[in-house]
Amino acid sequence: MKLKWAVLVLACGCNQVFGLNETTSIDGSSPESLPPPPPPECPAIGVVPAFRSRTTQLPVPGCISYTVGATHAMGVCAGEVSRGNIDQALSAVTITPRPAYIIDTRVDPSLDRFLLTTTVFESGRTNLVFFEYQLQPNGDWVGTRGYTLGQTASSISTPSGGSDRLAVYGGSAGALVEIHDDGTGAGWVGRMDHVIPEVMAMGRVIIQPSLSPDGRRLMFVVADDFSMETGVVYYADRASIADPFVTAHAVDSLPSGIGWPQMTADCGRLYYAALGTVFYAEQ
Repeated sequence: MKLKWAVLVLACGCNQVFGLNETTSIDGSSPESLPPPPPPECPAIGVVPAFRSRTTQLPVPGCISYTVGATHAMGVCAGEVSRGNIDQALSAVTITPRPAYIIDTRVDPSLDRFLLTTTVFESGRTNLVFFEYQLQPNGDWVGTRGYTLGQTASSISTPSGGSDRLAVYGGSAGALVEIHDDGTGAGWVGRMDHVIPEVMAMGRVIIQPSLSPDGRRLMFVVADDFSMETGVVYYADRASIADPFVTAHAVDSLPSGIGWPQMTADCGRLYYAALGTVFYAEQ
């Protein structure tokens, strides 16, 4: 018995001498025991981004063309232009003029502007055009006509940021048209044309494009030229905005049949519309 007590006293003494504290077990799977994940980052140019199969559904039923900026998102919900915090419900906003037919909206990285694609009947033909809307101090949005896309074009992409903003839209099979607004007051004008051989070889068209804020990365959907049924999401990139987009690859980690894909600036998320609502997949 004396030996047993001596061992206990010795152990206590060691704790006092070496400054040891009583230890407790920690669940290895608890968040406190795991280091935070590294922030997402875009892959090198030429590498197709990949996304996890697990997706998150947003509380935005009936919404399409959901696009996000740094803090806010916009989309068309039940036929109305709507805005709200990222990943939260959207509320309709007042826009002037209000086109009778709204195809989609594309938020500007500045968050105080957005592009809206609609149709205009003029000179005996129906053209796709887009309007650009500016946020007013009272919370309303006032727009002016931006650019005529044409009869056979797809809707406009999200614009890039900076003083010389870029945007693209799909033309004939495999064609991509790039326009820009250099901030001099001339408005949106043509910049360069691109041909995507993979899409041209399929005889299909590019729809619902989304350009990254730096203008170097592009997501779009390849659709049937006649039925316009959505197909597969493709990705293209370029080393510099001086270069054309020349090669595109299917994003195999995403399901087919989805619409309006938009990747965040850090490539960490891919938002898309499906099943009457909006989801996102993470890197």
